[in-house]
Amino acid sequence: MRNLDPHAVPETDRPIANKNLSGVGNFLGLYGGEHIAATEFVIGATLVSWGCSGVSQRLCKPSC
Repeated sequence: MRNLDPHAVPETDRPIANKNLSGVGNFLGLYGGEHIAATEFVIGATLVSWGCSGVSQRLCKPSC
């Protein structure tokens, strides 16, 4: 069996201790923050490109 120097293996390739793992709540928060916010920006830009204003946002269709 080989003795490996712990500094020879990059930190990103080492196993992560259980105490350093984040929970499901943190994952959902990060995922939602990245993906849901991006969707809102895309939908908002689409509505503006269709000519919708803030007043007509509830009933806006491509023909507004």
